[in-house]
Amino acid sequence: MKIWNDTEINKSILFLVVIACFLSCKDNGINQFENYYNIYDDTDIIKGYFKRVSSVNESTRTDTVYRYNKRKELNNTRVEKYTFDNNTLKNQKGVTILSIKEKDSCISYTDINDNESESCYLGVYKIDTYNKKDVDSYKFNQKELIIDGVTKIQFFDDNFILIKEEFKGGSIDYYRIERTDNINGLKN
Repeated sequence: MKIWNDTEINKSILFLVVIACFLSCKDNGINQFENYYNIYDDTDIIKGYFKRVSSVNESTRTDTVYRYNKRKELNNTRVEKYTFDNNTLKNQKGVTILSIKEKDSCISYTDINDNESESCYLGVYKIDTYNKKDVDSYKFNQKELIIDGVTKIQFFDDNFILIKEEFKGGSIDYYRIERTDNINGLKN
């Protein structure tokens, strides 16, 4: 006596494959997005680019940052890990590096390379970027607390993703970084 015929077995196998695909393809709670940036020198000439690929899972974010030269050739890659909650961003060591709890407040911290730094939240600002006007942002003054330390102004969106950064002082050449929609022709 045959309990199942070949057609029923094939239907059952197909059903199991569909269920397996559904379970493996369902949303795993991770959102991934890309941001592109132009890097300018003091004469407003583009001197490089970078792309930030961010993966966000609840309160953790992993950024893979690809830096390119002006010929759009990949120079280097680095991975940055963060956690965020209650209007703060913490580095992979759990140290708060940005906080928007109170305007005109500063925090001192040690970064992942053991450099002392200071981050001062200056408030909410509307800024213009290369291709957008009146972008809402959180403005910070960042300072490395070392001899000839770099001082820069940074603007971030609601997810603490960089919108714009401008060098203000220190021992390196002037630069400005601005987020843009896309950069065609980047070579990996």
